[in-house]
Amino acid sequence: MSTDRIIALVLITLSLALYRISLGFPEGANVFPQFALGAIIFLAVIMLIMDLRKREPFRPQSKKPGWIRPYIIYVLTLLYIVSITVVGFFITTTAFIIGVMFYLGLRNVSSYVIALTVIISFYYFLFVRVLHVPFPKGLIF
Repeated sequence: MSTDRIIALVLITLSLALYRISLGFPEGANVFPQFALGAIIFLAVIMLIMDLRKREPFRPQSKKPGWIRPYIIYVLTLLYIVSITVVGFFITTTAFIIGVMFYLGLRNVSSYVIALTVIISFYYFLFVRVLHVPFPKGLIF
C-alpha cells in the first residue's frame, strides 16, 4: 500500500470521527469545523482516487536545489504574514500566491487567474459573508 493511500485513509477516518464530534457543537459554532472537515474528506477521497489510478503527481521543473526550496517558501510565508498588516489581506494574499506559484515553476497565466479567483472568492465568501470575520485592512489599503 502506498504512502498516499495510507495518508488518505487516515485523513478520512480522523475527519469522520471529528465530524461526528462536531455534531454536538452549539448551533453556529459547528459550521466551520464541519465545513473544514468536509473539505478534508473530499480532498482525501480525491487523493485516494488518484492513488488508485496511479497518476503521477504534478512535479514542477526546477533547477534550484531541492533542500533550499522549503526555506525559501518559509521566508516568503514570513514576509506574507508581516505584510498583511501593512498592505492588507487581499493584496498581500494575491502577491503571495503569484510569488509562490511563480517560484514553484508555474508559468501559465490562466492558472494564476483561476487560482486567484477561486482562492480570494472562497476566502471572501466564507470569512466575510458567512462567518462575518473582518480581514486585516493594513495601513496602505
